[in-house]
Amino acid sequence: MLKTWKLRLGWTAMGAVLTTVGCFDFDKAQQACEGEGRCFPGDTDAGRPDAGYDCTPTRDTDEPDDTFEDSNCDGVDGLAAAGLFVDPASGTEGAAGTKEAPLKTLSEALQRLRDNTGPNRPSFLYLAQGTYPETGLVLDVPVSLHGGYNGAGNWLRNATNITRIQGGAVGLTVRNLPEDAGVVLDRLVVASSEPTTPGTPSIALHVLDSQAVRLRNDTLWAGRGALGQAGATGAQGFDGGVGTAGGNAEGATPGTVPGIAGESNCVGGGYSGGAGKVGTLGGTAGFNGDPGAPNPPFGGDGGTGGPGGQPSGTGRLISCEAASGGEGTPGAPGAGGPVGKGGTGWGSLQGGTWVATHGG
Repeated sequence: MLKTWKLRLGWTAMGAVLTTVGCFDFDKAQQACEGEGRCFPGDTDAGRPDAGYDCTPTRDTDEPDDTFEDSNCDGVDGLAAAGLFVDPASGTEGAAGTKEAPLKTLSEALQRLRDNTGPNRPSFLYLAQGTYPETGLVLDVPVSLHGGYNGAGNWLRNATNITRIQGGAVGLTVRNLPEDAGVVLDRLVVASSEPTTPGTPSIALHVLDSQAVRLRNDTLWAGRGALGQAGATGAQGFDGGVGTAGGNAEGATPGTVPGIAGESNCVGGGYSGGAGKVGTLGGTAGFNGDPGAPNPPFGGDGGTGGPGGQPSGTGRLISCEAASGGEGTPGAPGAGGPVGKGGTGWGSLQGGTWVATHGG
């Protein structure tokens, strides 16, 4: 990789060269200074005015680490040429993915890596500080995610820059990565939201069928799971008990109308029969009236007995024998059951997702 170093000769060395010759070759002087071990490419300017980025390379490789040093002086803690840059604040969709033109979303960066199957596919994603509100994120390509960069400007990195991935019910899914993928999730806050579908869990980081995924300086925030599923329908309630026997029927009342007296057609009158007796209790017919005076054949026959007594308020005799009561009506539905007990912590994997047991 071509590197262009700014000339930063030490002032002592520069003065020595200038006092020796009147005409100066900066390139040869730089090479000589480096060869003698008196200065290095990008040597610091000791606080003197300078328009460049002070850096002394110490090695060719520079994977992001906790020292935040730009060890190879390519302008970033990491290998700039081997990664894509993403900034949710200043990035642009469809951009080149460089420091100067970062992408805007992590989703686009991952898709670009899936589409690039060549030998020069980037191995790092450099994520600027800020929040990435993206749902359904799936990391299924061998690339490491490194957060903590300040983004637009100089892409310096420190522990105070927070890179937050805010996903849906699952914050981030890592899937189908072999052991030699060497994936690192570094300086990230991965958070999941609270689902609304009953019985659904909230998972910050979901790792499936993957090996040797390393987490470094990460924070995982899972939301609260959704409410449990509705309980099953309760068993049918017992039948209602047999109804109680009906009350006794009202008894018969004595007759109140006496028999009508018999009439005589004899001349002179006074030979009519006597009035019938009042009907007895129980509704029997009244006795016949006494014979008229004088005795027959001159007097009329006694009047016919009155009709049987009637029960008060009714027109017929009611049996005093109580009948059996009718069947009781079905019982009302049972009340709802009590709240189910909390889960025991046991569960099973169903479709790659942990499902807790229901009830205690």
